[in-house]
Amino acid sequence: YFNQDPQDGWSFLQAFEEKFAHLDIPILMITSSIDGDDKAKADQFKSVKQFFIKPITPYFFDFFSMNNLLGY
Repeated sequence: YFNQDPQDGWSFLQAFEEKFAHLDIPILMITSSIDGDDKAKADQFKSVKQFFIKPITPYFFDFFSMNNLLGY
């Protein structure tokens, strides 16, 4: 989703946080980007709780529960 028109993921995150930051809704970011600048940029968003680089395999979901991913 991050590089799709009409809105990229960064624009989405900005709009999401402006509207819903008070709700403390966690976002797990899954991307194909290996650019360290993208990770640093994602870290600037309060709602982004985890940053993962594709590929994500079924083992990933077996290994982690949603509670572990979100830190609850």
